[in-house]
Amino acid sequence: MMKTAMIVLSDTGQPKGKPSVPLNDTRAIFQIYKTAGFDCKILYREDLESLSDLNEFDNLFVFYGDLINFGGKQSKNALKAIELINNFKHSVVIFDNDVLNPVNNKIRDDFERIERPVIYASPDGVGGAEKGAIDLNVSDEIEINQSFVIGKNLSKLQDVSMLPQVDVVYGGRDRPAMRKRLREISNNHTMMVYSHIAKSMKDTPAKIFKSKANFNNAQLRVINSFGRYSLMLYEKKKNYFTSRVFEQLFSNSIVLFDKQFKELSYFWNDDNTFSSLEELQELINQKWTIDRVQKQHEMAKSFDYDAQIKKEASELKRLLS
Repeated sequence: MMKTAMIVLSDTGQPKGKPSVPLNDTRAIFQIYKTAGFDCKILYREDLESLSDLNEFDNLFVFYGDLINFGGKQSKNALKAIELINNFKHSVVIFDNDVLNPVNNKIRDDFERIERPVIYASPDGVGGAEKGAIDLNVSDEIEINQSFVIGKNLSKLQDVSMLPQVDVVYGGRDRPAMRKRLREISNNHTMMVYSHIAKSMKDTPAKIFKSKANFNNAQLRVINSFGRYSLMLYEKKKNYFTSRVFEQLFSNSIVLFDKQFKELSYFWNDDNTFSSLEELQELINQKWTIDRVQKQHEMAKSFDYDAQIKKEASELKRLLS
């Protein structure tokens, strides 16, 4: 059985025992590799510090996390990960979880960088490297989407036992197009926001869910249950499944889908899709019922998660074996 090492490339690395989005998603991708027949091991920051190379493994998976380079300097964790990647003698997969946060391999000319060819992976599918990679030597591309593993896991949990407290709940990155729509909605409906977007909503009527914790998918499902409705807003260049859709579908909020988000049409019905901000506000005015929530759960459970996971595992096996 071929052995896979899995690491996180970021400013802080991935400390052992500390929850994070990269660790959460890497654990889900671990299951896709396992389905493909690979023997995987997640290596933490503490593991990497004592290693000179990773060549005992047959292939390497790298989760590309946030590289802010505080103070204009590369952290020792980032430098160590880049060194191990460059010294690895076999196939390397670089995973970009968000094509709007591309793998930037050329921030400054004097920075250490990934010098070797890599396989670029993202949920965006083959062709994603065009917008998801900057100055990276891409030898091949593959679609990897951890969301289907996450959705399958969430489908097995008991329903959340709480009633919504506000009209709308939303959390995510702070992007101008999102911010504009959310600010307008908050003027007409009660709202709770969390994560990065919360900072830019402080001067609005929206309630801020304050926490410094990194939540796992099951916990985010509970947070989304604070709202009668949650939103799947379309982002240009990002028309693919994310774990957000399943965190919302299996919550007690009714998910409202932007019709531009065609990849998610499996979950659409006449009462949960909109084409304009005006239509969205009308949908929020609809009556929330637990019956609607239960029908949403049933529909989400009917999705064929295994087919998607096996498809990606098969392509991984073809590329890396």
